[in-house]
Amino acid sequence: MDEDSDSIKRSSARTEIGLKWLLLASLIINTGASTLWPITTLYTKEGLHQSMVVAGLVLTIMAFFMMLGNYIGGVLFDRWRPYYSITLSTGLSTIASILLIWWHA
Repeated sequence: MDEDSDSIKRSSARTEIGLKWLLLASLIINTGASTLWPITTLYTKEGLHQSMVVAGLVLTIMAFFMMLGNYIGGVLFDRWRPYYSITLSTGLSTIASILLIWWHA
């Protein structure tokens, strides 16, 4: 009986994400998001020749969708299995980043 409970503990331990890894991922995501703000502003102002008001509006819309994405991610994390929601979000972010290499215009 002890062997069965030990194997269950080991298998469930593999599917848990540690707090330090979650904090590291949060740091990386927030750092990446904060670098988007000045890049988006410069591209809207200089590349698209729009005013700073339009750049601010674009940043506001971007912030709204970031909050919406964080909310949906939190709901999935709470209602779904946390390991699978983190794995899915990491995979989708990686695929989106790779696709931006070829389709960046």
